[in-house]
Amino acid sequence: ADLVSGDKNPSGHLTMSFPYSVGQVPVHYNSKNTGRPAKDQFKAQGYSCSYVDIRNAPLFPFGYGLSYTTFELAKPKILSKGKVKTLTYEAPLQVAIEVTNTGAVAGAEVVQLYIAEKNPTVLRPNKELKAFKKVTVEPGKKAVVTFDVDKKMCSYWCDKAHAWTANEGEYEILIGTSSADIAAVLPFVVK
Repeated sequence: ADLVSGDKNPSGHLTMSFPYSVGQVPVHYNSKNTGRPAKDQFKAQGYSCSYVDIRNAPLFPFGYGLSYTTFELAKPKILSKGKVKTLTYEAPLQVAIEVTNTGAVAGAEVVQLYIAEKNPTVLRPNKELKAFKKVTVEPGKKAVVTFDVDKKMCSYWCDKAHAWTANEGEYEILIGTSSADIAAVLPFVVK
């Protein structure tokens, strides 16, 4: 009743993706690459990967949430010494992003951090949720959210080695308010 009347401001986010149709099941944010580009049209053309009667994206993506206010995410910054954004076990990266409440009421937003490997040696998800933080911001005010990104966040279970491993190479940090609403992409290197 408090949410419907506006006495409380909702701030929850979905823990799963909701499909348009049962034909999309299973639908999840961390799917693997099909090798064919997706078309955001109703008709598949050439070597694309799409549905004929609905779009490829889910009705509500993983991490989606509503509020009585609106938020804007500024461009994030990697707080690291030097020009090269390199991640090692000894030198984690710290990422900071500014969240502004652009609405008329106070509210809480869940800022989500995803990591994607650009050229994986084994098939991996397109992106993986690695961290999230909920921040409450008054109307017209700003708050800074920081994340510590370490090499463990880039690791996966390697069956051959029977251990967790992180490939050296290029990665991306994706920050947004849901798996589909990515505000910024930051490239970095793992060594």
